[in-house]
Amino acid sequence: MMLTALALALTALAAPPAPASTPSHALQPLQKEELDRDAFMDRYRRALDARAESEIENLVRRNQGTATVLIIELCEANGREPSERLENEIEGLRKAWKIAFNSSFANEMYEYLSLMRQQVRAFRSEKKQDFIKIQRELQAGTAEKNWERVDVACEQFAALAEAFSQAGDHYYVSECWWRIAQAYDEGVRGNKANLEKAGEGFANCVEARDRIDLKDRFYSAAKLRADQLLGSKEREAERSEKAAAEGFTRKKAGASLGPEVGYDLTFSILEDIENPLRPGFELLELPIIWRQLSFKRPGSATDFYTFGDKGPQMIRTSGGVAMDADRDGKGEVEITLTGNIEATEVTLGEGDSLRKWGFLSIVLTDSEVYQGIGLPMQPSDAFMSLFVGPAGSMVGEVDGTSIQVIDENMDGVYGSTPVGWGNPGLTPQSVQPIFDTIVVGGAKRAVPWSEYIELGSQWYQLLSDQNGTRVVASKAQLETGTLKLSAKGIKPLYFVVRGTGTFQYSYFDVMTGGSRGIDVPAGSYELLIGEVRKGKRKQVQKAMILSGKGTDTWTVNPGETTTIEIGAPFDVDFDVTDGGGVVKVTGGTIAIVGSAKERYERLWNCTLEPEAFVRKAGTKKGGRGVKMDTVRDYESIQNEGLQIAWFPLDIELKKRTDDEEVEVQLIEKKNKLFGKLESSWRKAGGN
Repeated sequence: MMLTALALALTALAAPPAPASTPSHALQPLQKEELDRDAFMDRYRRALDARAESEIENLVRRNQGTATVLIIELCEANGREPSERLENEIEGLRKAWKIAFNSSFANEMYEYLSLMRQQVRAFRSEKKQDFIKIQRELQAGTAEKNWERVDVACEQFAALAEAFSQAGDHYYVSECWWRIAQAYDEGVRGNKANLEKAGEGFANCVEARDRIDLKDRFYSAAKLRADQLLGSKEREAERSEKAAAEGFTRKKAGASLGPEVGYDLTFSILEDIENPLRPGFELLELPIIWRQLSFKRPGSATDFYTFGDKGPQMIRTSGGVAMDADRDGKGEVEITLTGNIEATEVTLGEGDSLRKWGFLSIVLTDSEVYQGIGLPMQPSDAFMSLFVGPAGSMVGEVDGTSIQVIDENMDGVYGSTPVGWGNPGLTPQSVQPIFDTIVVGGAKRAVPWSEYIELGSQWYQLLSDQNGTRVVASKAQLETGTLKLSAKGIKPLYFVVRGTGTFQYSYFDVMTGGSRGIDVPAGSYELLIGEVRKGKRKQVQKAMILSGKGTDTWTVNPGETTTIEIGAPFDVDFDVTDGGGVVKVTGGTIAIVGSAKERYERLWNCTLEPEAFVRKAGTKKGGRGVKMDTVRDYESIQNEGLQIAWFPLDIELKKRTDDEEVEVQLIEKKNKLFGKLESSWRKAGGN
């Protein structure tokens, strides 16, 4: 069908790898494993025939991208030739989408595409053909690094976005701007990027998706990158208001830079993922939560996930796995499967971009416990999983201070900026940033790779060149203040903040300074990521700390100390929907919220198991609590995916009458990591 072909075109520029010879500051879009169209439709139709509404909701929630494309495809088909079958299929998706995401996107697409005037339909069909042609031009220009050709394609996409806007199709408006933004950003152009145009493109993409209430993974990635490049006006206003209220005399942050000096680095492979201690959720000897490469029978191949289809391939052989770095179909480096963690060194790139790289890998040879559930992980003739972790690093000195730069996000570039991933255990629209780290002066603890960094007693602007095989440093004269953390009821292992403006590519782990705090450039900061952890390895209990809607920001004035206050008292955030005689709590939307509106997600070995209470809105007493169950069997994970193991299952609570307005509260008497948790009362669709 036409849309299926177009959907493939839409993803073609979705995740371009960073250029081999230039550093990348671009936040790469999320990657999520989803069912393909045919597999989705097969499961969806069977669930629809069985009237299994909960199964449909879970299917849509876990396959948002596929569901998006199918909603558009089915609504288009129904607009051309309406039928009862199409109406039923669309209605099932509309209902499930609303419950899964509390979004009107599916309804808006139905109204727009099903009720479209014939003249507009013909015009839109013509523009979709133009979209595919321009997409091909953009791909060709990007592959050739012919930036004039890319510029022309971007101009054509901008005109096409205007045409789609006139037709009222804001979905394709957003897709046009996404491609423009990607094409101008550093992930495609490296040091020839036009960051202003990239930022405007991402912002336009966000605006168009806002108009159709489509806050999907691309929306999140575009918004994050737009904020990085342009700054968030809303956040800046919040910072200014807060600074004025607290009596800050704010100065524009800046830095005076000395001459650039280059320093060559040499490759060093890391064989221990826990030494040095590095900030990262997967950076511990627990392979079951590492990234997974899946193979079928010997001879099958899969892309190394961080490079997409432009980087190395992994080939399953009769005795193990081989890496095919140049994608010629032949593996250059053999990985022996011993059942132990093995470090592998390979060569990537060619010419000036040639460099060493490394990763850890293991094939699990026995059953493993995943969120308390036993999973059979032994390889078979038909299927095998290889779990991989970062191990590549570059070592050297900058002005007499030793450094080690570690490629934690495994993009083959030493010293790139965070990559966003949609990993199991995250609520909808949440993103896990994964960033490179640097060990300074032989320290036992790594810190985030940062454009502005203190080496010894001197501040520098530090940039990676040639994929990080060389760094360029400039001494920086700047004003600093102190940032420290006060966490109530929890003990974070790390707490990473990101600067704004001049320091938007600067990242600092506040926990490295202990109770005293750390010195940072004067300016404004926001939460990037943190982690609460208790125990070790297989017994570890942990949760990720992420920024959410309304999360505090912090201003640091020269010579002054700013304290970040997080933790207790905790609230619990969740979605509630009203289904007439019942209200439904969606388990996959539950997250703990702290005093700074920070979010605690990806709860490992401490999954929430709250009781749900319902009461008439405005009253003081609720009814008897109903326990929210969790998955306890392998078959559920096999059928529904890993995501289901991180959350309590959905629950429906009865109302006394269909039209009664009620509120819901969640209470967990004693969580393994957070203790007692009690949410505020929430109305259906409320905040």
